[in-house]
Amino acid sequence: MAQGGSVPSSGSAASIGDWLSDREYEITKRLERATLVIEAHPGKAVADEIAVAYAQQAARLSGPGVSPGTALVRKYPALTLLTLVAHASATGRTTDFWESFWTELGVARDPKTEADIRQGIPKLLRRFSLAEFPRLRGRYVQVIGVHAGVPVPSADTLVAVLADHLARGGEPNGSSFTNWLTDPRKPNRLARVDVPVRTFVTEGGEYAIDFIDRVLDIVAVSMSNPQTWRDSIDALAVTSGLPEVLFREVVRAVEGQGISGGLLAGDGHIEPPRLRLDTGDGSVQVLVPHPPAQPDERWQISSDGDVSEVRVPASIFHATNPNWRTTPHAIRTISSPARHVSAEHPSIPRRFVFSLVDPKDPLVLFTDQGKLLGRRLPVPLGSIYALVPRGHQLADTGAAAPGTPLGRVIEPEADRGNPAGWRDWQLLQIDTTELRSIQLVKDTDKVGTARQVRRSYLPEVLLADPVRGVRAANGSPLYNERPAVWLPGDPLGHKVPWQVSARRLGAADWVATFVWTLEGEDFSCDPFDEVEVPLFGTYEIVVRGPLGADLRKVVHLAEGFESSVTPDYRVPASNGLSDSVVELACEAPIKADPDVLRFASDETEQLAVLSGAGELPLLINPPQAEIRLTGAGQSLPWSGLPHVVTVHELAENRTLAYRVPATADINTWVELRDRAGKVRLQEPPSYNEHTDAFEVQTSRLAEGLGRLRSARVVAVVQAEDEDPHFIQLASVRPAGLSSEIRLDGEVLVFEDVAEVAGLTAQIWPESAPWKEPVSLPVRDERVVLPDELAASGPLRVRLVVGDQSAAPSTPPEDTTRLDQRGWVRSSDPALEALARYLSGDADLPTGLKPSPHMWTALHALTIASNYDDVCAGLGRMLREQPREAVLALTHSTVPVSEQPALLIGTGVAQANYTAEEPSDESSANSWVQCLLTMAELPLFERGGTEWERAREELDEHGGEALLRVLDTGRDTELAKALFDHTTVMLHHMPAEQVDQIFNVARIIPGAVLDVDTRVSAIAEAFAMRMRWAETASHTELIVRAKKFVRAIRKAGKQFYDQISIRSDALGNADTQAHPWLMIPMVSLIMALLARLEAHGGVKAGVIDEDIMRAWADLARLCPQLTRIDLVFAESLIVHAKVESGLSWD
Repeated sequence: MAQGGSVPSSGSAASIGDWLSDREYEITKRLERATLVIEAHPGKAVADEIAVAYAQQAARLSGPGVSPGTALVRKYPALTLLTLVAHASATGRTTDFWESFWTELGVARDPKTEADIRQGIPKLLRRFSLAEFPRLRGRYVQVIGVHAGVPVPSADTLVAVLADHLARGGEPNGSSFTNWLTDPRKPNRLARVDVPVRTFVTEGGEYAIDFIDRVLDIVAVSMSNPQTWRDSIDALAVTSGLPEVLFREVVRAVEGQGISGGLLAGDGHIEPPRLRLDTGDGSVQVLVPHPPAQPDERWQISSDGDVSEVRVPASIFHATNPNWRTTPHAIRTISSPARHVSAEHPSIPRRFVFSLVDPKDPLVLFTDQGKLLGRRLPVPLGSIYALVPRGHQLADTGAAAPGTPLGRVIEPEADRGNPAGWRDWQLLQIDTTELRSIQLVKDTDKVGTARQVRRSYLPEVLLADPVRGVRAANGSPLYNERPAVWLPGDPLGHKVPWQVSARRLGAADWVATFVWTLEGEDFSCDPFDEVEVPLFGTYEIVVRGPLGADLRKVVHLAEGFESSVTPDYRVPASNGLSDSVVELACEAPIKADPDVLRFASDETEQLAVLSGAGELPLLINPPQAEIRLTGAGQSLPWSGLPHVVTVHELAENRTLAYRVPATADINTWVELRDRAGKVRLQEPPSYNEHTDAFEVQTSRLAEGLGRLRSARVVAVVQAEDEDPHFIQLASVRPAGLSSEIRLDGEVLVFEDVAEVAGLTAQIWPESAPWKEPVSLPVRDERVVLPDELAASGPLRVRLVVGDQSAAPSTPPEDTTRLDQRGWVRSSDPALEALARYLSGDADLPTGLKPSPHMWTALHALTIASNYDDVCAGLGRMLREQPREAVLALTHSTVPVSEQPALLIGTGVAQANYTAEEPSDESSANSWVQCLLTMAELPLFERGGTEWERAREELDEHGGEALLRVLDTGRDTELAKALFDHTTVMLHHMPAEQVDQIFNVARIIPGAVLDVDTRVSAIAEAFAMRMRWAETASHTELIVRAKKFVRAIRKAGKQFYDQISIRSDALGNADTQAHPWLMIPMVSLIMALLARLEAHGGVKAGVIDEDIMRAWADLARLCPQLTRIDLVFAESLIVHAKVESGLSWD
């Protein structure tokens, strides 16, 4: 609140002038510390008094040649800005801003006065070094509106949209929210907030992001603490960083809308998944937390519709108290470029969605800590990482010289090569300290928007070294020293206040909060200043300063705690790892239970608990040497055990890496030794500073084998004044891990097993393909099957070293099939009935709803190719509820590339997907979402909310081309992605040359009907052309497809015209010699026929089982083209029904 009293009651010019001068001084000081004018708001009561006095002075300040407006701006510049912005904040008026402004002041509107004030606004902003918005130059009302932030009347709608964002799985930060709100493909989202908020979010840049983040924090705290958050309102008011007038309105909105019902049953914090870059390995990852409930259920991670299931590692429980346990994370690598990545878990009522690659702006940036940088955030000064598609480069457009509009090419600090699975992308490390902007360019064109580089440094949380061998319960680093917060001073010497606060994660109350005011010099502070008790637990540190510079950091602390590990690190031993002892020491009053932990060779992790003013479970994991064997573009886990490779595998160009967590400096080299221990080759490794690992190429080691068929690869590690450590990295043998696997009763027997620790049998039951594979340790070359796998039907088995290869959902090709009677039992009657049916022990069950398990079973059995009758029965069951069946398919682990063939093979491709009522159910799979949304489109009122939202969905997933087809019934860009008479020339080119022609379109993922997506589909079809021409069914499919054209033409000439485009493009090409040229035309014919049957445009049953099987064969080889044509066909039909009124009823 501003200092000083109320407006003098006498009302004399002198007294009012003196009072205003005092307020001018106070507001000036506030503005010097602000970025937006609203930050200087002194509270409603004082602002109203200032407005009254300001109005009284307006008439008294005019004089010869000087208008009241000019006089006000000259004498009271700070109060002029404040009065304008306070009015914008209080009313949210834009269309009649000036009229309402003068009316509120009680002053007659004067054009000259108004013009003088308007034109003075830019000068006033520069005078107080406030934010300017060049894109709004000359639009004074909008500039004032942005400086008002979120107007008070707009708080209700903003809070509602923020709560919706969080409930839908959005990240709880302003950057994520503004990206979500301003998605150009979803204009309906932005329309949900009031016009002033729209302008603020779209034009306010990082200032708006931080401002929104402060509002979002209140909403998030209320949703995490629905029972207790109201008790902390006063504490939140002090630290929110919001003007008091807006803070109270936000609190009222949260309470009034009843959105604080919570995301859990009671108070608590949901740790969200995170999309990140592993800066060491250079891989893009999703980190999923231990769920708050149902930990045995798996997370589903979707990458553009490709679903993988991830289980978090099992908790380790304390021996005496089961409430003390670890809650470890799990990590999934995103192994190909994706537009969207999502994560969901049955225990959390939301889907977390991340936007990764935008086809129109594909540059992806990460901070030096691996955090994804939202597209609306400015790029920080210092080191960052950039994912750049092949054929593109980076330029600093802010440093453009005359004649070079694209600017100066940015040279990276380091080229990290291809991220795992992203073969046509480069990971570059960029130093931004000399850059003004980062623009992606291709040839002579700019791609996307320039990312501006912040010109000032941001605050940082400075962490000490983590405790060695000890982690927090979720696997994060644990620190025994308080962090420091580094606060940058203003380079011009202005006073800058920084508020540094700390609280327990998920709590509303702060344990410490201080304001530090800097004048030019940088400063480091203790965020827990004056907290004298030892800290242990998980804390959130929040730093608020000038808008655009806020910071949040989560740290795990245990002050007064130390660990010692003996020996320095563990190495592979004959039966696992070398033994280890970890001793824990604490300062009173904290105690550790136990304080000494001993690790046998087969133990890697244990649980300890710190007790004091509460309990803190800790994961104790002694440091160990780690080994990894990878091929090009792979991202595999590190292992504490040596690898086993064949002579052939050693000769391949792989990288054998190892890292040693020694506390002393070391010297190391790699040796190839024969079975007698004789050194056959010594190889100095290279050092990879990014992974902190030593690396050798296996092909170099293979040169030392000669005629040897067995050998060992050993790393020799020598520290000064110590005996050398010998770390076995790999065993080379003729037969891999075993020569044979067989089933003897209820015992798996492995012949000629490698002498290596950690051998594990991975087992998949064929009668329950949806069941998570079981991993069991191998002892004495045997594994006794557990009860649930004994008499459970055929099994697929493979042998691995335990921590080197995670078991995929579907059995890989290197498994061994073992026959066995029975089926997998289940407590779920529906699953048991399905398992009995799959095993052949029972008839097809009835009354089952479509489920992902059915599709998973179908996929597995189709691969096995000996269950035709079973597959046919499952298909009949799925066709009974086609919409539910298609949704279930998208939640299964069936790869997207396999889905079209299954959809066709079951007959669901020609089913109607219309819902009885509009549904909120959605899919992370773009092509299926297009089909389902188009099925609902005729149910909606044209131009209504549901209609517009459906079109937004179709724009996002299908692209602009899909909307054009729905609007016009034509596809003007179809000719860019089909086979024509010139394609035969490509047939005779070398494969590498053809790949270069097509590959550009396959780099950046796009919407379903984007041109690049279709070119990529044609490239896939071209690559598979000869395989399709060799199938027994291709001739029949061509012949029958031609006959189907008549029925399609009868249904509608517009459909026939689209087929003609593909047919005419072939011209005089010899389709007899090259039948594969017919693939695009046949694909569209079948797609149109199937979708017309679904809509009643052709008679039911026209696609018989033989032709269905032939079409599925084509879809299996050309899945992308099939997906596109199904969506394209549906859009043509929906256009005909909605726009032309066509009906076949």
